[in-house]
Amino acid sequence: MRAALLALILLFTFAPLVAQETTPEGTADPLAGERFTYEDVSFTVDPALWSEVTVNSFAGDDPAAAVPGLADAPHVAFLLLPAAPSPESRFAGDIRVYRFADVTQYAYIVDEINALGALINAQVDLASYMVNAPNRNDHLLPFLPVLPTSQVIRALAQYVQTDALTGIRYVTAYQSSAAPFTGSDFVYTFQGLSIEAQVYVSIVIPLSTDLFPAEAGDVDMEAFISNLQPYFAESIATLNGATADAFTPPLAVLDALVESVSIGS
Repeated sequence: MRAALLALILLFTFAPLVAQETTPEGTADPLAGERFTYEDVSFTVDPALWSEVTVNSFAGDDPAAAVPGLADAPHVAFLLLPAAPSPESRFAGDIRVYRFADVTQYAYIVDEINALGALINAQVDLASYMVNAPNRNDHLLPFLPVLPTSQVIRALAQYVQTDALTGIRYVTAYQSSAAPFTGSDFVYTFQGLSIEAQVYVSIVIPLSTDLFPAEAGDVDMEAFISNLQPYFAESIATLNGATADAFTPPLAVLDALVESVSIGS
């Protein structure tokens, strides 16, 4: 497993990166707010959105007994506490930093890292992932932490290149069983790599939107299940057609959060 991860790192180091304009030295931070630094990780938070940042250095579950979705590898997690009440979500907003050296004994973590590296190297058209899939294991995009529920749809996916990280960002929803989406079922995520710093960075922020009902209400589940694939396709089209400010927090603010992350001295 170590050899597989090393092979990916070597391949990725020499792969061409997507060009993107960077903020000139000395100019304002792309996200107005307060700069937060812990060890070699730094990012900017908007105090209007997040009132507090807490840090948890997680030692990792026993790799010999680790079960995907129920255990995690060592990482540092930055929990972003919302400044104002928001609709209930199954997710807490956080930034997680996994170091390559700490995850080699967790095969399912290495699989996600390798999948992201391969995706970036090949620059696969992400539109091929923004489709409804009768088999929930088809068209999955890399996501850490590995969850015990299913990634059911993906939308608004794009490659991201910053000064510190290369990765993808997208909007997704996870479900343990099929049900109509509500406006608080979606999350924004960035999944990225820093080969120089030897880390994987996961940013997961819960979203709220009026594009979907606030509550599921009474549903004829038999009729819903029979129409499930068209429903997923319609939901993906709705998300892909939305403007950035159709979500709270706005996608532009979350993209700026990603842009603000730096790794290293």
